[in-house]
Amino acid sequence: MRLHTLSIFLFLCVFTALPLCLGRVHGVTSPSKNAYVKGSGDLKTANATNMTALQMHSSFFDRSKDGIITIKETYQGMRALGFSYPISVAGAIFINGALSRKTRPPGTPPTITLPIYIKNIKKGKHGSDTNAYDSKGRFVPKKFEKIFKKYAKTNPNALTKTELDMMLQGYKDMGDIKGQIAAQSEWKLLYFIAKDKDGLLQKDIVRGVYDGSEKTRNKQKKTAMCLQRLSTFLFLCVFTAFALGRANGEASPSQNGTGDSKATDVTPLQMHASFFDRNKDGIVTLKETYEGMRAIGCSVPVSAGGALFINGLLSPKTRPPGKSASASLPIYIENISKGKHGSDTDSYDSQGRFVPEKFEQIFIKYAKTNPNALTSKELDDMLQANKDSGDTKGQIAAQGEWKLLYDLAKDKDGFLQKDTIRGVYDGSLFYKLEQARSSSKNEKS
Repeated sequence: MRLHTLSIFLFLCVFTALPLCLGRVHGVTSPSKNAYVKGSGDLKTANATNMTALQMHSSFFDRSKDGIITIKETYQGMRALGFSYPISVAGAIFINGALSRKTRPPGTPPTITLPIYIKNIKKGKHGSDTNAYDSKGRFVPKKFEKIFKKYAKTNPNALTKTELDMMLQGYKDMGDIKGQIAAQSEWKLLYFIAKDKDGLLQKDIVRGVYDGSEKTRNKQKKTAMCLQRLSTFLFLCVFTAFALGRANGEASPSQNGTGDSKATDVTPLQMHASFFDRNKDGIVTLKETYEGMRAIGCSVPVSAGGALFINGLLSPKTRPPGKSASASLPIYIENISKGKHGSDTDSYDSQGRFVPEKFEQIFIKYAKTNPNALTSKELDDMLQANKDSGDTKGQIAAQGEWKLLYDLAKDKDGFLQKDTIRGVYDGSLFYKLEQARSSSKNEKS
């Protein structure tokens, strides 16, 4: 169940981020109002008149226009939009791996091409959203207009960052952690990329998200900055999700913050990453990341995609000056602290060392119900207080990792225990997961 939840989370991050990042650029004319009246996507596209807006939203990737998106077509579509090879490969693995099973018609056997059936794409709709798509994937103008009538107080045709936060809070479904993460990710990323110079997210830009026409018309107009922002966001989602992927009921790690008592010369953050260094040479190759993720129980698609993301994005960040790039995309653990993000608790310092005082402050400030645990509301209060204004990437990362941790590790009473959280900050978590998986295999055999 833990890995299934993680897989869904990673899919939502990637799949919802893509259409929102690539849906629109500043200054491009918005789609006409008539294009949405029947909820059929871009009515100017002759072969799309019977499709819903959500189907049009996805059909850009159907390169052969046969109603099915194979893993190869997803890759080709992402490359056509300007994505790099690693991101396109990993994105195709995540998207098709997650949606193929959901959209496959009854009685249709699975195939190695992981086909997505566009006619069933509505099954990927998540909760905690605005309901501007209905349950069949059709655009609902009244629901769309309601967003601005209810929350656009500064400008009736645009949302400020504060108003966007209020909207997300207003549409939050309690207990729907995955939906909350998806909604936070897609809207925050849209605001980050598409806000105007006055910090407003214009109504016509938001409207352009709801069909696929903008992706087709503007695929060559996206900038390298947009791709860099998306790359950073996806890396943070994947890396922090695995770092925080803890199962309920596990014993807490040692309290010295180092994970392995033999590793006193490395920081907790380095220990956090060194589990994947399978040959213990201080370098984590693409193959080693894959092997490490498989060792803790991740599926083949998640492990392959995660390795491509993590190594593809961390390798250049951690590579020492003068070192040349390598096809194995090595991560240099000595420089892993460069992956630290903002809007966090600062329980890691800038060097990757654990800071007990900052960790304790979490509970002193926010644990009002139980001094050694956090409720869902207290967690939300903490995230709000730690938010760095203007640091959208850090906010998304913090929301993703803490919401996922709560979803995976809360106890039966809805508390996220202090010793469970403490276990995130050293590397012992991964060894425990590997040992638990190994023991489970032995018991079955």
